[in-house]
Amino acid sequence: MLLMGDRTKGEIEIIKQNIIFSNDFMEISNDDVVFPSGNSGTYIRVNSTSNKSVAVLPVTKEGNIVVIRNYRHGMRGWGIEVPKGSVDPGESSEIAAIRELKEETGYVCEKLMHIGEYSESPAVFSSKIECFVALGCRLKGSPEPESTEAIDKVFEIPLEALLERDYKADFIDSLSELLACRYYIKKGDYVL
Repeated sequence: MLLMGDRTKGEIEIIKQNIIFSNDFMEISNDDVVFPSGNSGTYIRVNSTSNKSVAVLPVTKEGNIVVIRNYRHGMRGWGIEVPKGSVDPGESSEIAAIRELKEETGYVCEKLMHIGEYSESPAVFSSKIECFVALGCRLKGSPEPESTEAIDKVFEIPLEALLERDYKADFIDSLSELLACRYYIKKGDYVL
């Protein structure tokens, strides 16, 4: 259900939803809106058509982070990020996180911990991503990415090295960096 908003409560109010694009993955609207100031205008909004999405920060027993090198079409380039993906219909977020971890890296985990929901860009995107830390990760097989994914490398890196200047240039995904930083700050809270 679309929340229309109420400008008298300080919200951006949708007067008319104008869907300008839709496919199996998303719907893009260029809504007619009234801002809290009373001014009228338009505002773009992207709605995910999938149930939910998940992101997983995989941590090995040695404390290394498992990352993937992924080519992202929108950025037209390669970057390091954590496994992410959509929740299939009828699937729980936890099962999806475990599945994405295995599919994209070949790793399995001993313990999965939910650490919150985040939006990559709440100004435009309506969806949230459920985020997890996967502890005790170990390689169990080969990655089996979906045919639409462009993952060319899976590797482990010490958390501190990942957050240092040398790798930050390759860490292009803000959600991945947020999860790594959150884990670094609170890693004492995440134990097997």
